[in-house]
Amino acid sequence: MEEGRPSTHGSGTAEGRGAGQFPDSAAFARRAVHALRNPVGAILLSAESAIARADDPEAVRASLRRIVAQARRCGEILRELVDSVEGRTTSKHGPRDPGGAER
Repeated sequence: MEEGRPSTHGSGTAEGRGAGQFPDSAAFARRAVHALRNPVGAILLSAESAIARADDPEAVRASLRRIVAQARRCGEILRELVDSVEGRTTSKHGPRDPGGAER
């Protein structure tokens, strides 16, 4: 089993697993939170920038493009987390640690 990845034995779904089958769930949760913290922070900064520069339509559009890109990144991270918990490796990038070094 990869470090930080939950066990996939049993029913194959999170609902069917007992609490004892996630021995490193706190570490997994920390990595998941860390992986989401960066794009959420970027969304916040971009939104604040759009508000502060409301008189510059191009700056607002640039901020909105960053918000959309980071929201998509959050969605991908969340999908990968669900896939990981359910034991699937369907990411277009292959199996990943959601808080791994490639971020």
